[in-house]
Amino acid sequence: MICAAIDARADIVLQDFVEPETSTLEAFDHLSTGFPLTGDHDLLDCKQCHKTGFYEKLPKRCDYCHDNSSALGMPAGHVKVTGPCDICHTTTGFIEDFVMDHSFVEGACFMCHNGSSLKGKNPGHVLSSNVCEACHNTIQWTPLSRLDHSHLQAPCIQCHDGIKATGKNATHIISSDQCEVCHQSESAWLPAVLQHDQVRGTCSNCHHFDSNHANTSTVCEVCHGIENWRVSGKPDHAHIFGSCNSCHRMPVVHSRSTVVCESCHSTSLWRPVARIQHGQMLGRCEDCHQVDLPASHAQTSMHCGNCHLDYAGWGANVLVSHDDVLGSCTQCHVMPNDHPAQLQNCANCHSSRGFSDVHVEHDTFSAIPCHTCHNGLFASGKPQRHCRTPAPCEACHNSGDWDSKKHCD
Repeated sequence: MICAAIDARADIVLQDFVEPETSTLEAFDHLSTGFPLTGDHDLLDCKQCHKTGFYEKLPKRCDYCHDNSSALGMPAGHVKVTGPCDICHTTTGFIEDFVMDHSFVEGACFMCHNGSSLKGKNPGHVLSSNVCEACHNTIQWTPLSRLDHSHLQAPCIQCHDGIKATGKNATHIISSDQCEVCHQSESAWLPAVLQHDQVRGTCSNCHHFDSNHANTSTVCEVCHGIENWRVSGKPDHAHIFGSCNSCHRMPVVHSRSTVVCESCHSTSLWRPVARIQHGQMLGRCEDCHQVDLPASHAQTSMHCGNCHLDYAGWGANVLVSHDDVLGSCTQCHVMPNDHPAQLQNCANCHSSRGFSDVHVEHDTFSAIPCHTCHNGLFASGKPQRHCRTPAPCEACHNSGDWDSKKHCD
């Protein structure tokens, strides 16, 4: 722009305005005022700024003219700023070429960067509050200078997946991805408050048996609960490898036996006893079997085991201990056909310790004729050299001394 008739050295020029086309004065260099006319300012007529016709010095601030009266000023919806317009805007492209200096901006980022006025959070941004400045700064937007997790509204795994941000380390227990359930402090990640319902591995991934634990599998959860570790209710015996006696003690009222409980009892149904392995019993039959003998049983003591040797074949495998028999032989034994019927008391001749080894007490048979037994069939009879006589033996012989006392008639 050319302004004429101006003394460049004067602070205020009092001459009347002279149109440049009609002026014969030298062209005025506006740059010498310290305010070069650039952009749209270079297209203005001098009178549009120097309205009085005098060429006084004018303020350089944009808002001196751009006050929405003399010229278009800051719109009502403009962001609050503390600096002059030319901090961000230029005369060559006021809207198109502005460079934002956020240090002069008052208010939160979201006032402008809301996706409507200006670009806001991108679609891939983690779910968070709109307080951008909690994590970002205007000097260097990315990478983040700090991260205030209190403004995040998404679960940890949305960022901490091992790609966008550090995830679970290699030694972390097998768990769900809900980090915040155990890591409850945003300022101190550790120590964590372990919530076992988030653990996906088995107890033994972290815990180990103490020295007095029973011999079992490592599937702790079949007996223990995470809320109450002490075993409550019935444990799962299928995971116990030791004997019952490893944990249980035999009650005082139990019959005398070995401690191999499982030989008779079952873990699925402890009582009533599914089967009796009598080989594990240390007491006598009558300790348990306190019942009357069957009617067909011989009269005996109650020491069953003295005769019944095989618990599996109780009636078949019997070796009678006659010491326990209280009745006579005939309550069990039947006299053979060739046995003299007059001799009913077996014990007079036989012994239960050796039945075939007969020892006859003849004095007990004084009323019975000798030939009842000594008939040459059941017992020896008269020898061939014996004299012929119809008299009975006892007429000549004495059972106490058979040969020495002969009284032949």
